[in-house]
Amino acid sequence: MSMSDKGAPVIDGVWERYDDKFAGCQVEVVPTPEGRIGVIVALPESMLSCGWALGDVKWEMVTPVSSMVHEFQDLYKAFDVNTRRVTKTGFVDASASFLTRDLLQVELEGKTQKWKRVGAFGK
Repeated sequence: MSMSDKGAPVIDGVWERYDDKFAGCQVEVVPTPEGRIGVIVALPESMLSCGWALGDVKWEMVTPVSSMVHEFQDLYKAFDVNTRRVTKTGFVDASASFLTRDLLQVELEGKTQKWKRVGAFGK
């Protein structure tokens, strides 16, 4: 079935990062009164050991710019391996493009991340 068979894909749901050192991170995109956000609901050890936590808002202000592209603010954390502390946090501009209904390619600061849908919103 092609994406056009059911209309535009929906960003809401649980997305899992794959094919890099933070593979296994899961973000659930949910609507809020202020707009859509992506909250971390599962973390690999590689992120836990760098100061990330369940419940962190990883994606903020998730906004569609077309039926296939969403823009958002992506949370970053600078981690000092010597002190084992997060030294800085902030948000950077990012965009997510649907490759298929269940695959996203996220672009931020010249880097690409791959995400796959692993759950529907609220499940």
